[in-house]
Amino acid sequence: MPEEAPRQTVPQAGEAVHPAGVFTMILLRSLEEQLTVDELQALLERAGETRTVAEFKESAASTTIEQFSRLRHEANLTVGPALYRRRR
Repeated sequence: MPEEAPRQTVPQAGEAVHPAGVFTMILLRSLEEQLTVDELQALLERAGETRTVAEFKESAASTTIEQFSRLRHEANLTVGPALYRRRR
């Protein structure tokens, strides 16, 4: 039986990416700048995620709109308006 190729979790050039995945990656970058790893893990858990921060980041590009919405909701509750302030 031929060995199965490992599942690709990071999009490659030319590969279609769901817009929610792009938004999720942007949101994660912002959250990483404002929260500790433990705080970010707790936020993911409140959003219904069972994966670790590292596991979630690996597959963030394929996030559904529902997953992104839950993550954004929890981010708003946790960080509030500071999430959207411009950094100088």
